[in-house]
Amino acid sequence: MLVEREENLARLRECLAGRMAGRGQVVVVTGPPATGKTILMRTISKEIIESGMILHAATASAAEQDRPFGVLRQLFPGLFTGDWAAPPGQQRHDWQPVFDLLSDEAAGRPVVVTVDDAQHADLPSLEGLLYLVRRLGSLPVLLMLNESVGAFALPTRFRVELLRQPWVARMRLAPISSDGVASLLNAEIGSSAAADAAMLKAMTGGNPLLVSALIEDSAAGGQVIRPGEAFEHAVLTCVSAGGHETAEVARALAVLGTAASPVTVAGLVDLPIETVARVVRLLTEAGLVVDGRLRHPALCCAILQNVDLAHRASLHARAAQTLHDEGHDARSVASHVVPSNLERTPWMVSVLVRAAAGARVVGDYEFALRCVQCALNAVEGDRERAVLLADQLKVQWDINPKSARRLLSGVVAVAGHLGPADLGFLVRSLVWYGRMDEATEVLGRLGAALDWFDDQELAEVRSIRLWLRMWCPALLDRFGAEQLRRQRTATTGRPLTARPPTAEPLDPLGDLGTALRRAEDVLGSTTFGAVSLPALQNALLTMVYAGRADLAADWAERLIAKVGSAATRAAVLLNVRAEIALRVGDLPDAIGYARDALRRISPEGWGAGIGAPLAVLVCAHSLLGEVDAAAEWLAHEVPDYLYETTFGLMYLRARGVLQLAVGRPRAALRSFLQCGELAISWKLDLPGIVPWRTDAAQAYLELGEAGRVSQLVREHFEARGGGGRMRATGLRLMAAATEGRQSLTLLRESIELAEAVRDWVELVSGLIALGERLCEVGELDKASALVSRAKSVAEEHGLRPLSERLLDRVDVGQAPDEHIPEAAEALLRLSDAERRVANLAALGSTNREISRKLHITVSTVEQHLTRIFRKLNVRRRSELRRVLKTDTADIALASCH
Repeated sequence: MLVEREENLARLRECLAGRMAGRGQVVVVTGPPATGKTILMRTISKEIIESGMILHAATASAAEQDRPFGVLRQLFPGLFTGDWAAPPGQQRHDWQPVFDLLSDEAAGRPVVVTVDDAQHADLPSLEGLLYLVRRLGSLPVLLMLNESVGAFALPTRFRVELLRQPWVARMRLAPISSDGVASLLNAEIGSSAAADAAMLKAMTGGNPLLVSALIEDSAAGGQVIRPGEAFEHAVLTCVSAGGHETAEVARALAVLGTAASPVTVAGLVDLPIETVARVVRLLTEAGLVVDGRLRHPALCCAILQNVDLAHRASLHARAAQTLHDEGHDARSVASHVVPSNLERTPWMVSVLVRAAAGARVVGDYEFALRCVQCALNAVEGDRERAVLLADQLKVQWDINPKSARRLLSGVVAVAGHLGPADLGFLVRSLVWYGRMDEATEVLGRLGAALDWFDDQELAEVRSIRLWLRMWCPALLDRFGAEQLRRQRTATTGRPLTARPPTAEPLDPLGDLGTALRRAEDVLGSTTFGAVSLPALQNALLTMVYAGRADLAADWAERLIAKVGSAATRAAVLLNVRAEIALRVGDLPDAIGYARDALRRISPEGWGAGIGAPLAVLVCAHSLLGEVDAAAEWLAHEVPDYLYETTFGLMYLRARGVLQLAVGRPRAALRSFLQCGELAISWKLDLPGIVPWRTDAAQAYLELGEAGRVSQLVREHFEARGGGGRMRATGLRLMAAATEGRQSLTLLRESIELAEAVRDWVELVSGLIALGERLCEVGELDKASALVSRAKSVAEEHGLRPLSERLLDRVDVGQAPDEHIPEAAEALLRLSDAERRVANLAALGSTNREISRKLHITVSTVEQHLTRIFRKLNVRRRSELRRVLKTDTADIALASCH
C-alpha cells in the first residue's frame, strides 16, 4: 500500500502525459533503502500496462553487476545475444538498433522504459541507457530509473552526464510521517490507537518497509506490536541494500548500542571514518539511525540475529577493548566482555567487578551475576577468587535463594580469605538454611581475627551480632564470651572513623527513639540497591516496633516498587509489608501480601524464613474466623531448624492464635507461654515482636480465669515498644477482666487509641466489646450506635467475618425475624448442654458469666450459641428469648444442672 506517495505518483502521471504529447523525459527516483521506490515503480507500471502503453522493464542486481548487458538483455532480449562473460572493455556495441526499435514503437503507442535498482546495473547497460538519454529530445520515450543513495548509487560519471540533460527530473523519497504510519496501521489491521502508531514510528523511523513488516507481525500475533520474522527480514533487507560496508557498519552499531560513535565504529570494522560517516548518514535517511545510533533495540536484535555466534563474540571482544581504551564506564565495557571471546587482560576482572557492583545498585541482578561469573573464569589469585565466590552467592541469593544454596559449601571452603562483610552474609545464608554448625565455624574465624580489623570492619562485626540477636539468638550464644570480650576491647577506647550513615549498624532492639531516627536515615539517604536487605528489613521493623507502622508501610511500598528482578528482596519486603498490614488490622491486605511473598520464591528457597509469611497467613485467617484456611497454611511443611530462629517464634505464636480461634484456649495458652519463655531467654521480649502476654491474657479470658489477666497486661504495659496499638489491646483485655463502670472507661480509652493508630481489628473489637458492656447496664441505644459503627468499619476494611463473630455476643434488642419456631418444637432440637446455655443467654447473662456458672470456657459458650442460633433459625439473643418463652424459675433450675 502506498502511503504519502500520492504527490510522487501524480508527478509520474504528468510525465506520462507529457510523453504522450510527444516529448521524451527521464525521471530518476532516489532515496534511502526501503523507502518505497520499488512499490512506486510497480504501481505506475501497472497503470502503464492497463492503459495499453508499451513497457520495457528491468531490475538490476548486485549479483549480476559483472555480467555485461544484463539490464539491456532484460529490456530488449532480442537485440543482445553476445557473450555475457566478455570483459566490458572488450565489448563494443552499436546502440542504434535500440534507438530504432524504440522509435518504431513510439510511432504507434506510448513507450516507457523502467529500471529498478539502477545503481546495480552493469556498465555496458548504463552506457546504452546514456546513449538513449542523450537522444530523448527526438525520441518520445519516458525512461524511469530507481536509485538508492549511498555507497551503491549510480556511478558519478553516469549521474553527471544524466543530470545535465534538460529533460531529466529527480524525485526523492523519504520515510513517512507519524500520520502516515497511523494511516497505514489503520488500513492494514484496523487499529487507530495513537500509542500503537507512536510505537511503530519510534521503532522504524517511518521506513515504509519496516512499518509494513511490523504490522504484518502484529496481525499474526493478535495485533500486539511486537517484532517478528517479517520485521527481522525487512531490517536485513534495508541493511544489505547498502552493500557490504553498510552491513558491517550496521553490525557494529548493533553491537555497540548507545556507546556507538563514528570513531568507535571505525575502529571496530577497520573502515575509514569518512566511510563510516557516509554509511551512518544513509541509515539515518532510511530511518534506522538517529543521533548516530540505531534507533531501537529491536533493530539491534534483528541485525545481530543474522550474525553467527563466533563472529558476534569477536565483535564484542573488539568492542570491549575499544571502549576500554576510550575510557568508557565499567558497565559499558563489561556489557561486551561478558558475551565476548576476549582473552584475559590486566583490566578485565576489575572492570567486571565494578560493573557487577553498579548493576546491583540499580537492581540489574541478572547482569551482575553474568559479570561475576565471567570474572570468576578470568581471576587468578585465591583471595580475589574467594571474594568473587562470595559476590556470586550474594547476587544469586537476590535472584533465587534456592539456587544460591548450592554455592554455600564453596564459599565456606574459602571463608578464610573473606572479610567481615562477606562473612556476615555467609553466616546469614547458613542460618537461613539451618546449617548452624558451619555458621558457628565461620563465627569462630571471625572472632579469631578481631584484632586485625579496622574500624569499618569492626562495625561490620557489630552488624553481624545485631542480626544474630534479632533473628538467631541461639547462635549468638555460640559466639563465645572470649570473642565478645575481645570485640569490646577492640572497639572501646578509640573513636570510629567517619563513615556513611548506613555503615553504623541499626539496632531495632535498642533505644527505639534513636533507632527510629536511624531507620529514617537508612531508608531516606541511600540508593535502594546499595543497602543490604537486612538493613532495609531492620529499618522497617524498627518503625513497626516503635509504633510507627504507618511510616513503615509507606516506606515498604516504595521499596517494593524498586525491587526489579530481585525475587528475594521482593519476597522479604512483601512479607514485612504483610506483617505491617496484620499489625494495623488490614487482614485482607496482610493475606494478599503474604501470599504474594510466597509466590516470589519457592518453598525450598525460603528456608527458615518461611515461618514469617506462614505466620501472617495463619493469624490473619484465624482472626477473620476462616479457620479452615488458617489450618491449611499451618499444615505446610516447615524445616525443624525454624524453631532455632525468630521466625519459629512468630510461627509458634500463629499456632496459638489458630488454637484460640477453634476453641482450644488451653492449647493456645501453652503455645503463647512457650513463646514467652523463648522470647525472655533470647532477650527478645518485646510486644512488637511477639505480644505473647496479651495473647495469653485472651486465652485466660476464654478459660474463665480473668484473675490472671491484670498481671499479664500490666507486664505488657511495662515492656518496651509496640506503641499505642499494643496499649489499645491491653486496655481492652483489662476491661474484660474488670467489673463495673471502670471497664467502660478502659474500653473507651482503648477505642481512642485504636482509632488514632488506625488499627481496624482492634477498633472493631473495642467497639463491640463496649457495646456488649453497655447492653449489660441497659444503655441499649448507645450500644446500638457502637455496634452500627463497628459494622461500618468492618465492612470498609474487609473485616465483616470478624464483626459477625464478635456480634454474636451482643444483644441490643433488635426486632425478631419472622417464622420463629414454636418453643416446644425448638427446645426439642437442642441438647441438654445447649439448652442450659440458651436459657442463661435468654435471661441476659454474658458469655463470660455463662462460662463461670456452667464451668465451661468462653469459647465453648460461643460454640454452643452458634449451634443454638443455627438450629433455632435466630440471629440475636432477643429472638432467643421469644423462642424459648421460659420463665425465670425454669431458667434458674436449668442453670443449676
